[in-house]
Amino acid sequence: MDAFRTAFRFGGYALPWNAVVLVVAVAAAVIVSSLLVKRRGMYRDLALDVCILCIPAGLLGGRLFAALSGRIAWGDFFAFGQLGVNLFGALLFCAVGTWAYCRIRKFSFGEAADVLTPGMLLLFALGRWQDFFLCDGLGYTVENPALKWFPLATFTEAYFTDGQTVAYAVFFYEFIVCLLLFVLAWRVFLRRNLRPGDTFALSLLLYGAAAYALEFLRDPAYRQVLFSDVTFNGLCSALLMLGAFGYLLFSGHLKTLGHALRTPRPMENLTLAPEPAEAPMLETEAETTPDEPISADAEPESPKEEDPQDQPAADESAASEPASEAETNPEV
Repeated sequence: MDAFRTAFRFGGYALPWNAVVLVVAVAAAVIVSSLLVKRRGMYRDLALDVCILCIPAGLLGGRLFAALSGRIAWGDFFAFGQLGVNLFGALLFCAVGTWAYCRIRKFSFGEAADVLTPGMLLLFALGRWQDFFLCDGLGYTVENPALKWFPLATFTEAYFTDGQTVAYAVFFYEFIVCLLLFVLAWRVFLRRNLRPGDTFALSLLLYGAAAYALEFLRDPAYRQVLFSDVTFNGLCSALLMLGAFGYLLFSGHLKTLGHALRTPRPMENLTLAPEPAEAPMLETEAETTPDEPISADAEPESPKEEDPQDQPAADESAASEPASEAETNPEV
């Protein structure tokens, strides 16, 4: 079991796979967010600043919610080497920290949250692979031998002792959902004429619905039941959906959401600069276009008529010519 969870060993120190997965997930989220921030022309260090802020905030919120749910004991709150970080607590504290950061820097929280949403969803997707190495958050035990194949099923801790016990790979289902939401947020939501904050709210609404449905597939051993069939993560998922829907409803964005999703973002706000439009041809250029064939049936141009006002001037000039000749010729 330890060999399965250990990625590298440096003397007496072992680097677990879940730590490697977390570092890769955070790095990928920062890279994607930085790329989108640069294309939007926003503050270039926004993604890095939020990442530095959210690492301690997310860890604190995740441990707090893990203790509230009973996943860890309150006495082990600062024992960060032990397992137990709740995703919803980390998300809440990271959102509050980002809002405070935007208030201090006088940034629009809606615009910042929208551009950081694809990176957040990618972090969720890659972070689910921690459950694979930790054998955590799995579904019910698979009894049918025909279904004991990955990615439908995966290892459990008991598998490393009996070689048979596997469970449904709920973490992989959530990985696929988050990956699809990542593509949807980046390639669809950010390219539509949505108002600031709508991409963030829509993504949380869809993720909350998916997490709520997947909670029913988990084995009760991996769920923290509050009362009856209500689990702590199920309650957090429902509150996340209600919060996102409430924002869209009371902000008035829900009324125009359908039209906004069908309308592409204006060209000046797209990530790629529009191509320059071709200059229109001037009328003088169109009139002097060479090499136009002249039709044989075309009527010749009529001579330009003289203005009657110019006729007296011409007569006076003609009458003055004989007088000048007489003065210059003495023999006449």
